[in-house]
Amino acid sequence: MSTPARRVRVCLVSGSLRGRKATSYRLLDRLNRFLNPSQVEVTRVLARARLAESYPEEDLAALAGADAVVFAFPLFAYCLSGAAIRLLEEWARFAVNRPAAERARVYAIVNCASAMPEISAEAIRVVRNFCARLGLEWRFAVAIGGGPIAVMTAPIDLKLRRALRSIAADIQTGSHEPPTDDLLIRPMLPKVLMNSVREYLDRKALKDLTKTSARRTTAPGSE
Repeated sequence: MSTPARRVRVCLVSGSLRGRKATSYRLLDRLNRFLNPSQVEVTRVLARARLAESYPEEDLAALAGADAVVFAFPLFAYCLSGAAIRLLEEWARFAVNRPAAERARVYAIVNCASAMPEISAEAIRVVRNFCARLGLEWRFAVAIGGGPIAVMTAPIDLKLRRALRSIAADIQTGSHEPPTDDLLIRPMLPKVLMNSVREYLDRKALKDLTKTSARRTTAPGSE
């Protein structure tokens, strides 16, 4: 009797600090729908801010032991957030003393508020250079313009769906052909409408932040 093939270990990493509400997390959810659970075993890691200690060992072990890592993150000033960079650095330190049997395959999903996904190029280069430094196999990135608007239109955005399917297919086939070019996804909404939605979301985020600050100020022992 033949031994069943081992499932591919896939680590989905959200580099946003908004947790499970983040656009990055939701994009990973959509990608996960295209991964066959009979072929892959999925773990998740979330970037965190202001950690007193290092990342939990189980998170770093999931990264170091993965066959494929998909790193999704929002664009911060043309690059990655400090928390996301810290996660990459801790992964690198953890992996030095725990070399993997095979090089992990790495993909990036970058979402930016701009309608021009090309501005993600510098951030993608950071992740690609990190892969070279750690001896990982860089595959390709999906750069998405429009930020959270991309998630709102995802059910009808065929180009985004094909891009996420491309990552899933590349993971599951295990192809070592030269990686494809990065895939650029422009928002489906007209620019005027997209700007209106962004302004609404910005106002809502500011309102939520004000409420949170007010609760902290009035909490017992806050002074």
